[in-house]
Amino acid sequence: MAFSDFPFPPSTPLFPKADVVASYLKSYAKTFGLYKCIRFNERVVEVEYESDSGKWTLHTTGNITLEPSTYTSNLLFICNGHHNLSRYPHIPGIDTWLASNRAAHSVFYRNSKCAPWKLDETHKVLVVGGGPSGQDIVTDLMSRGQVIVHSSSKYTGEDGDHVVKRRGRLLRFWDVNEGKVEFEGDVTENGIDYVILATGYEVQFPFLSEKYIKAGFPQPVPPLPTGVWNTTYGVFPLARYLFPFSFNAGTSNSPPPTSMFFLGLPVRVVPMPLVQVQAHVALALFANKLTQLDWTREAKDVLVRYDHLKAQLGDDHQIHKAWFRFEPMEQFAYRDALVDLLCSSLGEERAFRSVRRVKAWEWEIYLRKGTLRKAWQALEANGDATEFVRGIGEGNGGKSVEDEWVGLMWRVLKIGEIWKGDASSSS
Repeated sequence: MAFSDFPFPPSTPLFPKADVVASYLKSYAKTFGLYKCIRFNERVVEVEYESDSGKWTLHTTGNITLEPSTYTSNLLFICNGHHNLSRYPHIPGIDTWLASNRAAHSVFYRNSKCAPWKLDETHKVLVVGGGPSGQDIVTDLMSRGQVIVHSSSKYTGEDGDHVVKRRGRLLRFWDVNEGKVEFEGDVTENGIDYVILATGYEVQFPFLSEKYIKAGFPQPVPPLPTGVWNTTYGVFPLARYLFPFSFNAGTSNSPPPTSMFFLGLPVRVVPMPLVQVQAHVALALFANKLTQLDWTREAKDVLVRYDHLKAQLGDDHQIHKAWFRFEPMEQFAYRDALVDLLCSSLGEERAFRSVRRVKAWEWEIYLRKGTLRKAWQALEANGDATEFVRGIGEGNGGKSVEDEWVGLMWRVLKIGEIWKGDASSSS
């Protein structure tokens, strides 16, 4: 997860909690003097491009101690994230459950004791959604002894064990008093006390008017649509998932497409090293240093991916839903392609001062991250994790900091594989 030029502190747990990651980011900002560049408690409310000056003008509003401000910039990075606006599924009966505080979005979940849930082991909890948030919440509830039903389109029929019942797609919320819900396959479940909706988020850019980004879905491809569209799942079309081909056609003061970049839109990825490479590509393109960028080839790559997803999913809505959802190894291929673009234009020596290609151990260990996580959680439960990680990352004993971390992961993976083999044998 670390930026290439700033490792996590020695002895950090392999799967750090949110507060550890937050401390890491604060330390990064302090180390590189970024605090002086940040205006806290200030929100961008409008962005306009001024063709006369060739610059963007940003209008902001602050809290009660800050007056509204105006800034100008030649280059904009849009980095407002995609975990702010909750996405609620359109499931019959859901409104009644939400109104009665028997259902809420996972954005409000911190742990099972926090409002609005305050769960105990007697409560039967339905978690809706099979993505990372849903999986993490199920894992957290399991450790607290909850009765769990997990609904995901990945499951079919009735499956699971005495700890977690696995059910298919949720089709309907019935009587809230009975706690009754219905899943695919004519499967029902009664006695649900609370529902946690780990159903994702909507991408939003409230500071960008329709002059710069349109709301909704474009016409089916081909050809590529003109302008830029916010589908609520991401921005389309973008070259390299990063920058527009054009803004709205016919606008006399249309900004150059290389003056605005959308960073961090891909999901189910390791975000920080990926965004780091995206930022270097954006800066090089803005400075007209990416001499090997072929706009025709970039457009063709978008069309090829669209055709690939259409063959898999068929429906245009599903294509846009999946557009930025990278399969596990796609993120590494994408990162390496960005690095290759930098190398082809700047030369390897110059490019590698700032970025690096994905290393073999990253590919290999990421494929086994499920086993790694289970083994680490078992070590934490047994009280052995602290000793395992003690001193790792200090760079002692002739090994590099990276080699120490990689060696630790392989040791933990080996333990996980042994435990998995023992479990298979006993079953």
